[in-house]
Amino acid sequence: TITKDTKEIAFKITTDKTSPAGIHRNLFCQVIVPRAGEVMIASTGSSELRIDVPVVKVVPPTPTPMPMPMPVVKTPTPPTPPKRLTRLEQLRKEQEEREKAAKEKK
Repeated sequence: TITKDTKEIAFKITTDKTSPAGIHRNLFCQVIVPRAGEVMIASTGSSELRIDVPVVKVVPPTPTPMPMPMPVVKTPTPPTPPKRLTRLEQLRKEQEEREKAAKEKK
């Protein structure tokens, strides 16, 4: 009900999806008022229309399960080749073998 003391009225309307959200001022409105079995037409020039963005319920995404880690496959390490002895190391080794053999003979 609108009375002489009503300063503001609000009601829901459906707009086009491309209608810009926000407050739109200086709209020309024509109001049809039924009274005592007759229809009165009133015009207003200081109207405004506020279009709110519809509230959309945001559903949080379901967490995706972590993928199973790939099994670690140990590759066999190739055997390391024997260290190549220098000529000096070869001579020392031969000397040690001779000394060891000489001790065993005694």
